Amino acid sequence: MANEVDPIRSSVYSTLPLEIWRMIFASANEVVEPMDNHCDGFDPLNERFHIENPITSKSTQYTLMFVSKVFNALAVEFFLQTVTISGTKQLTLLYKCLRKSSNFARNFARWTRRFDFHSEIISFTNLEGPGLFCLAPILRICRNLTHLIIELPRLVPTDGKRILNACLESCRVLEVLHWGIRCPVPRSKFISTFRHIRIIRLSDLNQFTVSSQTSTSRPLVPDEFPFLHTIEGGRDDFSILFENVSLPSLSTVHIRNEDYKDVHLPSNTGLHAFAQKHGERIKTLTMVGVVGVRHGPAAVPFLRQFTTLQELVVDVADLLRLISYGNFIHPHVVRLGLTNYCQAIPWRTRDSFRAALPGKVKARFPALKVLRWFGYIFIPSSDANDHDDWEGTEGIRIEDRNGEQLKLSWLSMV
Repeated sequence: MANEVDPIRSSVYSTLPLEIWRMIFASANEVVEPMDNHCDGFDPLNERFHIENPITSKSTQYTLMFVSKVFNALAVEFFLQTVTISGTKQLTLLYKCLRKSSNFARNFARWTRRFDFHSEIISFTNLEGPGLFCLAPILRICRNLTHLIIELPRLVPTDGKRILNACLESCRVLEVLHWGIRCPVPRSKFISTFRHIRIIRLSDLNQFTVSSQTSTSRPLVPDEFPFLHTIEGGRDDFSILFENVSLPSLSTVHIRNEDYKDVHLPSNTGLHAFAQKHGERIKTLTMVGVVGVRHGPAAVPFLRQFTTLQELVVDVADLLRLISYGNFIHPHVVRLGLTNYCQAIPWRTRDSFRAALPGKVKARFPALKVLRWFGYIFIPSSDANDHDDWEGTEGIRIEDRNGEQLKLSWLSMV
């Protein structure tokens, strides 16, 4: 024992300060996808909820943990930073490991910043259902979470209040939340629990119950999300959460209807009231699959509430309907994003629409400067190196999702 040497002081590790080694590890383990990938809203919500490359036994973080004790002490920080759990079997296994190893539980509580739990399928016999009871105690351990992603299938029996209580104890510094739990929870308690969030994503079929005031002598504190700047929602009326709630930092709203069924936008709905109250602060708005056949005209007065809107993202199908309404014009939009998800439009209509696109959008968006195309691109070999012919675009710069300039003829409408 007397001849043993401390590896930290006797090897190359001691030639660099610990802070430098941590920077090296951070660079080696850098995740390409940001933890709060919310920009633009051109991708479907369910594709942006979860990271594409979760940390597994094949990841760099895992390999570095077995180089030496010193590397293990450093790598565990980055290995546990993002924890991705798929299904209740993995959730149950994680819970057992946390209970079995106090050292693992301590590192888990200290280093985990993002917890991503999703389960696409739960058997009809509900054999996996009991595993969901592990979710609340696991969340109580996560004392430093900044990102919480929960996505459960529909009609899964879940104790939302129990999960909310666990978040109340642990998620005090949470910044990004996706609440994919489809069960009633008290709205006021939800707001107080996640008061400090900056980005919230709500799946469809969210239900929030209104709690009655228990004490008339206690002054009523107004509900507020003081730091919330981005809201993402599905096709259902998610705005019920934000009724009579102050949102002083709100600037971005994404509304997506993946099924392209009509979203109710008449003046007596919550979405219209939401736009009337908060619309003047919103600078970026996504409305994909929202301008339906039945309630399409209601999108015109709905959009008028966003008086300072600068960027709008819609689908080609939505835009075709919007520009067909003679009373539609939005004078302040300078950036228009176009997705191409709805394939119900005939090919000939799309092709003729592409040719007339610049003139039509300029008439409806007179301040438009940039048209961002999020669909497919086809570049003929004869045009690959020809960047001189940009005529017929009405002074609008056409670019892809990365900001590279495109020709109008390159936009693939199929």
